[in-house]
Amino acid sequence: MNNRIEVDYVHHLSLLEGNEFQAEIEKLLNNTFWDFQTIIGDSGDGGTDGLYDGNTILCCCYGLKTVGKKLSDADKKQKVIIKFTNDIKRVLEMRTSGRGKNKKYEHSENNILGDILGERIKIKQLTLIVNYYDNSLIGRLNDIFDELKQKSQLNFISPKCTLVIHGPEKIYSLCNITENDLVRLKYKKILSILEMAVSADRPVDLLEQSDLKEYEEKIKYLEENFCDTEEKRQTLVDYKNDNLEAWCRYIIFMQKLKKEAPRIFEKAIIQGNNVLKEMKNLIFGKTLDPYEKIEKFEEKLKDKWVKIFDNNENDKIQDIINMDCANLIGTCPLDWRDNRKKSA
Repeated sequence: MNNRIEVDYVHHLSLLEGNEFQAEIEKLLNNTFWDFQTIIGDSGDGGTDGLYDGNTILCCCYGLKTVGKKLSDADKKQKVIIKFTNDIKRVLEMRTSGRGKNKKYEHSENNILGDILGERIKIKQLTLIVNYYDNSLIGRLNDIFDELKQKSQLNFISPKCTLVIHGPEKIYSLCNITENDLVRLKYKKILSILEMAVSADRPVDLLEQSDLKEYEEKIKYLEENFCDTEEKRQTLVDYKNDNLEAWCRYIIFMQKLKKEAPRIFEKAIIQGNNVLKEMKNLIFGKTLDPYEKIEKFEEKLKDKWVKIFDNNENDKIQDIINMDCANLIGTCPLDWRDNRKKSA
């Protein structure tokens, strides 16, 4: 691995577990292979998580859970082997009992997979995708696959069917991964918080009365200190009505961010203060039209959030900018709250 995107993406992909890992793999394969087909259902998928290449390549995913568990490398490999052995058995319609010379093999019908594939399609490659990869898995899982294949009726796979194991590095090289994919994965928690804030129905109802009171107090402060003409007062009235909901969404976003991603929250506060210092009194100054100044302010906010996202562009940043601009409505001096108290 010799570039920043690859190193970062592989690292963050390896940290995903369970359904989150599977969902990310399905998204990548869907973006890379035009005919990728997701198979939905934990118990009703017949042992497959997806198909592509004319439904001849079958994928099984496993996001090994390690958070909060003290697992050695040997433990991790054993869990991967057990999970994928069960997947292989389902695809090959096999059930085993006993060990060594006493090991028995029985046919175990898989009607669900038969319904998914139909009568004509035969699997030519079984692809196992896992968040923890070790080269020793290749030989061990292929030995298991070959052993079971010899006993299988081969109802769903070609006699020449092969098995491959992909870890995060191979997935990176196989799929069309962009910098936006890295941002989405790296800031998965932030973007999920943003989605919650943006999509909240009636965000006003989700806030405490004190949050709404501050909005009214800020509007009043702006009116008393910056609106010395009727035109400016009307601009403030219009802006107040247009941005109340966005204000609420931003407060919800920042409250959740403070709780679930405190490092990013602190970074946002610092960058926001820097913007305010630079753009003090921007909207209600005298050199530009108020709405032109809002546009300029939004440009600065974009710079702020791009920095927070480690200089990575993302199509979700505009949603944050809209809310952030509403939160900083009127671009009061940074100490407007203290000034308000002094004049009260």
